[in-house]
Amino acid sequence: MTEMAKLCKELIPALIDGYVDMPWMKILDDALEHNDRILLVGHCGVGKTSSVEQLAARENRALRRVNLNGQTTISDLVGQWIAKDGETVWVDGILPQAMKNGHWLILDEIDFAQPEVLAVLHPVLEDCGYLVLQEKDGEIVRPERGFRVVGTANSIGADADDRGLYQGTGVMNEAFLDRWSTVVKVKWPPQEIEATILMKRVPGLPASVAALIVRVANEVRASFDKRDVFTTFSPRKCLQWADKSLRYGNLGDAAKVTILNKLADEDRKVVGGIIQRWTGESL
Repeated sequence: MTEMAKLCKELIPALIDGYVDMPWMKILDDALEHNDRILLVGHCGVGKTSSVEQLAARENRALRRVNLNGQTTISDLVGQWIAKDGETVWVDGILPQAMKNGHWLILDEIDFAQPEVLAVLHPVLEDCGYLVLQEKDGEIVRPERGFRVVGTANSIGADADDRGLYQGTGVMNEAFLDRWSTVVKVKWPPQEIEATILMKRVPGLPASVAALIVRVANEVRASFDKRDVFTTFSPRKCLQWADKSLRYGNLGDAAKVTILNKLADEDRKVVGGIIQRWTGESL
């Protein structure tokens, strides 16, 4: 097996036992099959990244992932010249690496990236996309068969966060958004699916407890939508609470360390009241 073949094998994500597909994953699967440029938008913890990883695992596709932030530079993404063994050599960034090898690429938290970094992606996201390595004498990189690109974001455009939930996110301009041929608004899972996820991911969790946790989560989410609280309740929080509830033997103590201790005082009072009302346990 060649070094490249070994690398590709290592980059195939692991299948999650008992992973439960979300309804919107049908759109994602179709978009990947037809080589769409896909942007997944939704709150943290709703499964944007994990859904792509699981589809890649099922298809035995090598997957690269990069988390973008305010410190990510163009060189981080496309590559740079470095000194090695007494000479200067070019090292590709993760974007040309994925394009040249036909890998899937997740650009996570794309709404945190600086505008000049996002501008590098414009030609890649065209129908016949390509990348120009300006620092390498203008070399043109065209994607190999199999290359796919998926972006994830917590907010876009006019939906940019205005309550401090995702501090540091920026408003993506129309020219950038227009290049994504499929944009999926990832919603919270239906209650019955979310309860099933909890029971599959937390073995031994009673169905009644899973249903109760999901009811609490949905009431907090409704309060967030009404601006009664400035926090929301991700499926990740549900999993953390469920796991700790089995370890601690009660929902109240588990809620304190997984949910309430992360909140500001006002949100803690509201969310704590919701949890206490549903669980009947003093917090």
